[in-house]
Amino acid sequence: MNKLILSFICITLLLCSGIILAEDSGVSEDLGLAECIEYALKYHPDIESAKFTLFEAETELKRLKLEDPRTIAQKEYEDAEQVVEQAKESLREACMNLALNVENKYYQILKEIQTVNNTRLSQERAEKQMAIVEIKFDNGLIPKKEFETMQKSLQDAKKAYNQALFGLETMRMELNLTIGRDIDVFFTLKDKEFVFEPLEIDLETVTEFALEHSKDIKSSRDTLNQAKEDLELVRQTEASELDILKAEHQLKMAEISLQRTRQQVIIQIRSQVMGFQSSKDEIEEVNQDLEEARNNLQVLSLKYEAGLVSLSQLLEGEQTLKEAEIECVQVIYDYNLAKASFNQSIGKDYSLYQSIVEEGSDK
Repeated sequence: MNKLILSFICITLLLCSGIILAEDSGVSEDLGLAECIEYALKYHPDIESAKFTLFEAETELKRLKLEDPRTIAQKEYEDAEQVVEQAKESLREACMNLALNVENKYYQILKEIQTVNNTRLSQERAEKQMAIVEIKFDNGLIPKKEFETMQKSLQDAKKAYNQALFGLETMRMELNLTIGRDIDVFFTLKDKEFVFEPLEIDLETVTEFALEHSKDIKSSRDTLNQAKEDLELVRQTEASELDILKAEHQLKMAEISLQRTRQQVIIQIRSQVMGFQSSKDEIEEVNQDLEEARNNLQVLSLKYEAGLVSLSQLLEGEQTLKEAEIECVQVIYDYNLAKASFNQSIGKDYSLYQSIVEEGSDK
């Protein structure tokens, strides 16, 4: 009876602990990129810290507004307002940097998954090749040195596969850490392979969007607005002619700076669009090389089995395929990172980060 009660208690505790863990994880164990970014922006300690800094700045500003205006200098208000704006910008910047970092880690995992798949297939091919080599060696058709060469090749394939598995597990830990979870939480990705999805870009639409949402343009626009306010304030006070001239000069420089920033953004976008087209062409070429390497290795395998080519020729074909696989994964990885950076640079996720800043303001 006591054992039965004890067992019931243990089962209950295990179930409760499972519920707690599920609540603590906060996200499904089958993760997509959007979920990872959303979780990170909600729970990462850097974001929490930036939100609290904003909360402190706004609390201080509210305190000053409640004070007797006769006891508070105007500059104190202005300084407090500036601190709030700086805290908002810091939070916005932290969100953007974290989102880009999460996307980077996510793509690295996809890269590692593809590497695991490639090295697993390579090991399987090596095992089949080893079986053929053993038969040839047992029948005295090849020398011992060739047999040992194939043994070494199989060992290398197994080692590469194990290293890829280790690399994948390490990247899982890094993504967990990046989004603010314990590194030992296991998960899988909704994306099961690293595919190439070319970015469809309408130059005019993208440029218009960037001119509206680019953080560099926003910063220049804020500087311009501040220069206008400063000039208006100087004109309303008994300022000297020199002070007015200085304020007018600052306004003129701010207008020039905004115009130059807009032009730089336009040029940057055109350059990036050209780069995407070049990368797209490169990926298509690499994929073609990969397909040729696969076909070539299939032919070499059949010829080796028939005794028409040497083992060194077969292993050379295997190496060519490995190099093509590595290059293919790398160019797709680079393309996806470039897409992420491009979206950030034009301010694509600006509304998301702005909503987080507003939520932080309401804390």
